[in-house]
Amino acid sequence: MNRNILISLAAFAALLTVSCEKPEPEKKPASLLKSPARITVSVDDALTKTVLGEDGLSVLWDGTESLGVFDGIAAAPNKFDAASAGATTSFTGEVSEGASSFIVFYPYQAEAVVSDAATATIKVRMPSVQQAVKNGYDPAAGLSALQVESLDGAVKLKNQFSLLKVNVDQDGVTAITVSATNRKLAGGIALKVSTNGGSNGDAPTSNSVTLKNADDSALEQGIYYIAVRPSSTTSPYQGFAMEVVKNGVSKTRTASNNLVVARNHILSIGKVSALFEEGGDEPSYDSRYEAYMAGEDIVIGSATINKSTHGNATLLTAEDTPVVINKSQIEGGGVVFLKGSFSTNTNPTISSKDLYLIADSDENADLALGNVFNIAGKSLMMYGLNLTMTGGKSSFLSVNKNASGVNMESFVMDHCLVTGGTATSFISTNSSYKDYGVKNISITNSKFAISVATNIVNVTSTYAGISVYKSLVFNDNYVYSTTDANVATSVFGYSGTVDGQMSVSLNRNLFYNTAVAGTIKHYTLLSATASKNLYWTVDASGLNANPKMFGMGHKVPIATVNVTDNVAYGPVASGKRWSIADSGENSEPGPNTGMEAITVPETDPIATADVKTGTFTMATGYTSYGPQL
Repeated sequence: MNRNILISLAAFAALLTVSCEKPEPEKKPASLLKSPARITVSVDDALTKTVLGEDGLSVLWDGTESLGVFDGIAAAPNKFDAASAGATTSFTGEVSEGASSFIVFYPYQAEAVVSDAATATIKVRMPSVQQAVKNGYDPAAGLSALQVESLDGAVKLKNQFSLLKVNVDQDGVTAITVSATNRKLAGGIALKVSTNGGSNGDAPTSNSVTLKNADDSALEQGIYYIAVRPSSTTSPYQGFAMEVVKNGVSKTRTASNNLVVARNHILSIGKVSALFEEGGDEPSYDSRYEAYMAGEDIVIGSATINKSTHGNATLLTAEDTPVVINKSQIEGGGVVFLKGSFSTNTNPTISSKDLYLIADSDENADLALGNVFNIAGKSLMMYGLNLTMTGGKSSFLSVNKNASGVNMESFVMDHCLVTGGTATSFISTNSSYKDYGVKNISITNSKFAISVATNIVNVTSTYAGISVYKSLVFNDNYVYSTTDANVATSVFGYSGTVDGQMSVSLNRNLFYNTAVAGTIKHYTLLSATASKNLYWTVDASGLNANPKMFGMGHKVPIATVNVTDNVAYGPVASGKRWSIADSGENSEPGPNTGMEAITVPETDPIATADVKTGTFTMATGYTSYGPQL
């Protein structure tokens, strides 16, 4: 909850006039002498900024709340009471005179104690039975704390819990219980508090938390949150289950894999209707991991995966800072869902088993590569990732022979953003393994932010591995220069003289300021399909060739073609023109055979363009061109 707390401990000086005829007043122990002070306190609001705010949650103090302050002198916590209701309110109370170190915590608990002053460890409780709050969570479970050296100035409490989001989308629900077999979710907690709010050494007493109304009445339909102690990738929840009681009937769903719920984060655990289906309605999920583990299909480009065929999945969740993915977590393949920001600092080899890297939600997961992925054998599939190269490498993925010498079966990418930096290719071939390649490549619904001349798929002219490539699908993608100048970019680049048997599908793409002498460069193709592509350049006068879709080294007709209705716009070099492909040699029919010429309109086909966000809108009459996402 985003609670901005103003604790008013208005300073005042007590003046005592002492007559020499009167005896001195009795001195009180230091721990009983109280002195007012003033402090402004706020609570860590990352939760509100992620999900709670989307539900319209606006938490207000109702004037009945209290928080506690340990002052290092008195054994019991000092109680501070809210003075009034509102989004911001004053809390009043007293601390011991001479106190120089404080632990502030919410909510106030009279039984709380400091169990270890040296490590600032306090013993508090998180309720294992929590009050149901529609669009919110039980305030008594919203544990937050911080150690400070002074009550002067601003203090920001750190939340010490995670939230599980439940959608009560049916009537008659009276209780929801979440549990784990290996870890405590709530109860007594030994909380080590530091100046940055860190915690460890928890000693809870309950493996479950139950959400319900105080009178056991049915919950209104809506969104509810359950506060639990955080888990991590090194100590996840095992045997996690959700039990729902509806109209006296109890049903339970158990996760088949471990669950990570990061501190100060929210994880959706689904809808009630996933357990109590009504009217044949299919349950829906906010989490792809949750949907997959419940048996739903996940579609990545042209591929479909599900638990029954591909096995249990792993969910990796990043907290406030990016989490490094180790080789061991991905080299063995499998289905991995990512939530948050991640990075790699090694070059994992994907070969022994198909690997699926998938964003857990509609918000893309960040994956920063400090080194290349070695790909060989089996398949690599990516969905919903923001891929960046941070290690100064020339490519993201390197085709690399595995132990059995099997070529990469397939690479599939869907709904991804690739920011290349100085990388000159996305997929390349390791120079030590020139005979290997990727049989089938499918890249759809994605964006490539280009700053240097690039071959997205690059096969060096002397590499025999060119014969491995059989199929390239490149549909509904944005490829755009992030500079103010035209940056020549090919989707597939091969300049050798080996005949290939590759089929190309190139449809509904926008190539913005990336004009090049061949979006597809090859010696020859088995077949080519291309329509509704839109090319645009601010100035390609530096390109000493015709900017074209197909740059074929062998000037013979492509066997099967279906290339129609493509548009190009912008100035090119003097004497050059936009074209589909080069003409044939010695007046023989060239690769243009069976193709319609590319159309060059008189007016700009793009209405707006923002290369910082990769957002483009087509002008009237051209909305059917480019990506149809």
